[in-house]
Amino acid sequence: MQNPHSIVHYGIDDQQQSIANAVQNGQWVSAANNTKWSELITFMQNDDWGPSYRYCWISNKFISNWDVEWFGHLPYPFAGVLWLDLSTLEHQVEKPWGHKKIIDHSARFKNLLIKIGLEFEQREDVIRIWGYLPKDETDFPPQTNFVQPHHIFSDTWK
Repeated sequence: MQNPHSIVHYGIDDQQQSIANAVQNGQWVSAANNTKWSELITFMQNDDWGPSYRYCWISNKFISNWDVEWFGHLPYPFAGVLWLDLSTLEHQVEKPWGHKKIIDHSARFKNLLIKIGLEFEQREDVIRIWGYLPKDETDFPPQTNFVQPHHIFSDTWK
């Protein structure tokens, strides 16, 4: 029985039917479930750094722009996520001189995904998590719409 209060499960009936039709017509097999998506989202929401992400919606192959907000902007219900890309590099600017520092979170994220049991692959600085199989490798690694975040010191506007 599905938990109606799951953070990855809610959606209007039309969305659920659209997802079910896309899965059936595309002959997709689920590689993730609500529990696995919930574990990933909960980790990202509680972590000190949330990576940029984008997703592909299964029913229309819509690919989102990159986003960093892990609370309100997520693609619910996650049953409709064909794949989710995570950027593994954190770009920091150290004050007061503005030195740039890059932290690679690849190993940490891969260990997490193995522990959760999600199907994934890394290419360059992006990890793709598959919601469905066979693997859809559209724009992987990303060649379009990837924009590195612009860093502004928090006191710039004071």
